[in-house]
Amino acid sequence: MINIVKGNIILFRKYKEEIKQFVITHLRKHLSAFSEDKFKSVWGNISQENQTYIRESLFAALYNEKSASVRNLIADAIGQIGGTIMSINTNNWPNFIDNVFALLGNPSDESIISGLPFFKTSSVIAELFDKVNEQLLVVFAKSFEHTNNKVRSAGASAFSGYIISVDKKAVSKLEGLIIP
Repeated sequence: MINIVKGNIILFRKYKEEIKQFVITHLRKHLSAFSEDKFKSVWGNISQENQTYIRESLFAALYNEKSASVRNLIADAIGQIGGTIMSINTNNWPNFIDNVFALLGNPSDESIISGLPFFKTSSVIAELFDKVNEQLLVVFAKSFEHTNNKVRSAGASAFSGYIISVDKKAVSKLEGLIIP
């Protein structure tokens, strides 16, 4: 059973990196339908209030985390939990796209690197981004032209993951970014 205590997700940043890694990994395992077989998602057993709190806190934790390895785990948890709850209904995380674009609009390279992998997380999430195709073109183009090699690499990885997870019609809209 997961007990949600207000503030724990955001405030866990004061703990050692190993503890943060353990907490976010186990949160993901218990809330995602994509976890190992021995785990079953308990998302539906959590109150609406706590579901909202978790959705908001995960992005806040991602935005504020200093450790790259913990940020990667938080982003992975968001992607898997998001894929789980949005596969039922894409409106189950109403501000998901806004949160991702807020990360990408931040001047911090770390925030941009944390936001790019969401484009390759799952076909459910990829379909959400199809609705904002023009913004996708801008995001990918900016990442390819960025001065930081890590941002360019994250952009290339996100782009390749995205085109694999969407249908051919969506890929054709991104043709201008594909090198002939």
